Amino acid sequence: RDRFVWPHILDEVARSLPEYTWLTEVVQVQEVPLKVQVSGRAGNIFAITVFMNQLQASPFFSQVTFLSSEESIENAGTVESQAVQEFQLELEYEPVPLEELETVPLFGTDTSMSEDVGTEPAPEEN
Repeated sequence: RDRFVWPHILDEVARSLPEYTWLTEVVQVQEVPLKVQVSGRAGNIFAITVFMNQLQASPFFSQVTFLSSEESIENAGTVESQAVQEFQLELEYEPVPLEELETVPLFGTDTSMSEDVGTEPAPEEN
């Protein structure tokens, strides 16, 4: 059962990531209800806020909880050193009713997409 849940969780988390934000860990911390802890780094506190808001807007999560944030120096002692915010969030997975899910075909049914663009048709043989 859980193997079908994880693609939705990871897809929603990835879609919610704003620019200059990256993840370092995604782990399950509770089975029922399913809770996931997300750890990562962001360029600033605002990016973490945007990430949380986008996660809360997802139909797959009923609770998004801020656990911690701490400033650290990425690439310390080098020319590329930069301050980043390390953060941890906790998400509670909310199963979405099947009728609310949008399904899309893996491959489109529009055959015009498969035609070569900009090529001449083969000459007819006489």
